[in-house]
Amino acid sequence: PNPDGRTDPASATYCDAHAGFTPADMTRTPSLIRRGIAAGLVGSNDRKGDPTLLWTVDDNGWIYEARITIPGQALYHGYPVLPSEAIARNVIARYTQWVYDRRDDQLVASLRNAEERYR
Repeated sequence: PNPDGRTDPASATYCDAHAGFTPADMTRTPSLIRRGIAAGLVGSNDRKGDPTLLWTVDDNGWIYEARITIPGQALYHGYPVLPSEAIARNVIARYTQWVYDRRDDQLVASLRNAEERYR
């Protein structure tokens, strides 16, 4: 919402609720970040060496993007990627090879869920 409490439909984005990501899920955030980094789902680094963007794929198939908010402290703001966003195809393409190299059933299921969600 805007400071006056109204929502501008032109600037609407998905939020955690769209992806069913609740406060209880926050405990999974570190493992999701580790998954994205291990899969090479990172953008370019800023002057302090922190990636400016990170992506990860959740077990339910949602792709999350995290943008750095405080460089040098590695603090990020994350949100679900819209199914219509072009970046989703790029994330899935990079994630696919990493998943199949691991031969992990949970990762394969997350990839299949993402492919279904973002087709």
